[in-house]
Amino acid sequence: MKRLDASKLGVCRILMFGFALLYYGTQDFTQWAHVPPVFWRPIAIARLLHVQYPSSASLLIVQWIFRAALLLSCVGLYTRAAIFVAGISGAYLIALPNNYGNVHRIDAAFVVALLFMALSRSGDAWSLDARIGKRAPVVWKFEYAWPVMLIRSLLAVVFFAAGFAKLRHRGLDWITTDSLAILLGEQSRLLEEPLFPAAGAWVAGHARLCSILAGMTVLLEISYPLALISKTARKIIPAGAVAMLISIRVLQGPAFLPLMALQLFWVDWPWLIEWISSQWRVRHAGRSLPRTSTVPGM
Repeated sequence: MKRLDASKLGVCRILMFGFALLYYGTQDFTQWAHVPPVFWRPIAIARLLHVQYPSSASLLIVQWIFRAALLLSCVGLYTRAAIFVAGISGAYLIALPNNYGNVHRIDAAFVVALLFMALSRSGDAWSLDARIGKRAPVVWKFEYAWPVMLIRSLLAVVFFAAGFAKLRHRGLDWITTDSLAILLGEQSRLLEEPLFPAAGAWVAGHARLCSILAGMTVLLEISYPLALISKTARKIIPAGAVAMLISIRVLQGPAFLPLMALQLFWVDWPWLIEWISSQWRVRHAGRSLPRTSTVPGM
């Protein structure tokens, strides 16, 4: 059981930091050094930490440190130190646009999850550290369970808050009126271009369908915390959340890729890997059996 817990956290680490390397590691954060200083409006935590207007050279250095830390975290080399550096440098870079009034709520949960992982022992399995014997076994299996539980709880808070905000500010009118239809029309202008703008326009033109989708959205968001306590809900709600986020990207525009990536913490990776391995062994065992010829009459 201890090995399985460590294995699950290790796989989550690989996938999480592999995604971060591809998604954030390919972004050029030095562009924010070219925004005129007149737009610099540091957020509360930046003011508290006395974060100053960045230079292009300093951002370039932090950016490469962030990329190197993400790579080391993904492969699991000097894992705890690498994740700590990735968490600190990533929090600074990813939060940077917020200091210019460009609020990025999409990334907030992922930044918090990075900091959670920085405090974990996610390098005890599926890592180069474990391969070369740098990790001593941990007796208390909760060491491997709490990061997963905490990130799942973080997701529950994020989705529940989104659903609660809709009901708090609009009530059932958010479902029964044309709120979603208006949103579908505005998002294509204000945010990212939808993957299929024509599909969003078609949905916006059907009031009943918009009400159904709006109701399903609120129901999913409000019920998300049930996944923390119900095995049945755990099999349905995270998958439903991924489907909802994909639908938003297709119809409205915003890409909630960091939130989708965090849904990986709901998957039972040791079981899935063992199942895939068993299927592979069964298939190849069948192929490796020697063929016997039968002689008539024998």
